[in-house]
Formats: sequence, C-alpha cells, structure tokens
Amino acid sequence: MPRCSVPRGQVSGSGIGASSDIPRRRGHAYSKYTIPWPGPQNLRGNHEKQNLICSVTCRATDRIMSHFEKEVPKGRGGRGALHGDRNDKGPSPLGTAIFIALRVLDPVLQYGILLPGTASLAAPILGLFGGTPLPLEAAPLVLGLSPWRLTLLGMSILGSLKGIFYLIYVSETKMPIATALLVGVFKAFSTTVNSLMFCAAATSATTSYVPDKSTGWHPVLSAACAIFTLGITVETVSELQRRSFKKDPSGRGQGKVYTGGLFRIARHINYGGYTVWKAAAGLAASGWGWGGLTLLWLLAEFRRRGVPALDAYCEKRVC
Repeated sequence: MPRCSVPRGQVSGSGIGASSDIPRRRGHAYSKYTIPWPGPQNLRGNHEKQNLICSVTCRATDRIMSHFEKEVPKGRGGRGALHGDRNDKGPSPLGTAIFIALRVLDPVLQYGILLPGTASLAAPILGLFGGTPLPLEAAPLVLGLSPWRLTLLGMSILGSLKGIFYLIYVSETKMPIATALLVGVFKAFSTTVNSLMFCAAATSATTSYVPDKSTGWHPVLSAACAIFTLGITVETVSELQRRSFKKDPSGRGQGKVYTGGLFRIARHINYGGYTVWKAAAGLAASGWGWGGLTLLWLLAEFRRRGVPALDAYCEKRVC
C-alpha cells in the first residue's frame, strides 16, 4: 500500500489531486494512508466533515492491514494473511466455514445499509460523522430498493459468491481461522465503505449523475455494470482455465506455471480482473473519482504485497 503523499494534518479536497489544509485536532493522529475525496465540486467547503470520514476510514484500514503484515512471516510461501502461504495445501473445515459465513453475511449487511428510510443502517452510521443520508433517489423496484441500490446489492452478492466459489472449487490452499477472519472482515469493510459512500448525500454517485425519474437508471451505472461484468468474468474464466491445467489427468500441469488461456495476456490476469470489478463497484457507489481511486489503491496494494509473493511462488515452478 502506498505511503500517503499528503502531510499529516492535510487531507485531499474535492476531486482527485486537490488538497486543503486542515488543522490537526488535539489527540487526533491521522492515518498514514489518505483517501482523496471524490465529492461533487460544490462541496469543497465542507472539509471538516470530509476529513473526519476519510481519517476514520484510513485508520480502520491501517489496523486491518497491520494484521495482514504480521500474520505470515516473510520467507514463507506468501507475504501477509491476505495472500496466505500458497505452499500450505489441504483442507481446513473450520476456517473455510468461518470464511463462508462471513461472505454470506456481507450482502445481508449491505442490504441493511442500502435500505432507505428509518430502517436503514446507514443513517446512524453517517450520523456519527455528521453526514446526511441520501433520500430514495428513484421509485423502489424490489425489496424496497431502487434500481441503483439493487445493482450495488447485486455486485455485493456476486463478489461474495465469487470468493466462496474460489475457495471451495478452485483453491487448494488452507484457510487458517485467523486468515478467514481477517480476510472476511476486510472484504466486508471495503464493501461497506462503498455502500456508505453511496448512501451519503455528499458522496453518492446519484448526486453527480442524477438517475432517470422513470427508470432509475443512468449511463454511468450502465458503464459500471459493463466493467464489473468484464472484470469478474476475466477473473473467473482465467482461474478455471488454470485449474483445468493443474487438474489435467496426464499430470502435465503438476509443478508448472500455467501460461495459456487468458494468462497469455498477463502473468496475473486473474488479479487484474479482480481489480477491475472492484473498481467498477466503486464507480457505481460514488462515481468516477472513487472508482479510479479504488483501482489505483488495489494496483498499488497488489504490487506491494501480492506480486512479490506470487512471483516467488511461480519462480519455484517451470513453464
């Protein structure tokens, strides 16, 4: 994860690359990571509220990622709990059950946040930061949700199903209990941030891209759906291609690096697909600024933590 380029006590202003000076509060240390604020241009004066939400989000990320860094010692098959030890194969029933339970509960949590009105979980959470909940932007379609909110819920469900499918069918790596908890909590946290960004009137994508009154739709939402579909398809198909190679009855894939199929395009094409669909979810939640920031953050995180571990793993095998 990249170090923050903005000095402590400064946070980004409205829009990528903008910044503003914010006095440090007594006893308040800002995170070493800073999230640029992609809010609408007419909200630039609301820096104190933006600063509080960004700093809380970043401090939570600090805590979670510090556990990832400590979980797996360097020199083993992986680097950090997020990627685990790829040489540690075998079943792990309890860790797998915990991970699946957390992934199943994630969309339930997102539904509670995205639900409009007094029953929504978003209102009390946003109230802690002085935020204003977004009123229902279009007529409800199903489950009391507008088409835009349903799309975000659908992305959350597909993301959870993809993670469960990978663990059960594709991956042979053990899922220790600590890793299951950390990864499950981190994924739920990242999805919750997206849902809250959408439900906050100051940062919702519908504030900048007003949906059609009759359909509740907007071209930006169409773009987010298309990008999401592309990313999750690339990730899934590439992993299935590699699994087929590894499971070939002839044994030709044993101890070898798979370089066929979509992996001809890039060595880590599956993680590229994951990054794309996560960025698309950010786009659907809070517009191009948040989607672009999500993309850059994931690329930097993968380059820092994922690539060294994966390259070390692959170098022990032959093409």
